[in-house]
Amino acid sequence: VSYRWTSGKPYTPVTGTRTGPSGGVLPVDGPVGSRRLPAYQRVDIQLSYFWPFGDGRHVLVYAAVNNALDRRNVLGVTYPPDYGAPDYQRSLFRRSVYVGVTVQL
Repeated sequence: VSYRWTSGKPYTPVTGTRTGPSGGVLPVDGPVGSRRLPAYQRVDIQLSYFWPFGDGRHVLVYAAVNNALDRRNVLGVTYPPDYGAPDYQRSLFRRSVYVGVTVQL
């Protein structure tokens, strides 16, 4: 079993907008790196069994669950064209389960 935890990456928030010289909307940035994304957390579980037989022969059977808590971690932040509420980019990696067998003859 492995558990990973990291503090969220720092980012520079947009605190407001202003009108640009051509009439478009421009962002007003806050202090550089003053906010953090939510913490990243992931739990992975793996079981394996090694069965030797004969001279240099073996079978390895394994099963694993990655991202066991099915957490959609936040990886980044973007803003809409009007620089309103931020949109959080979430991981597309969801829970996955796999099993396998390796035979060495």
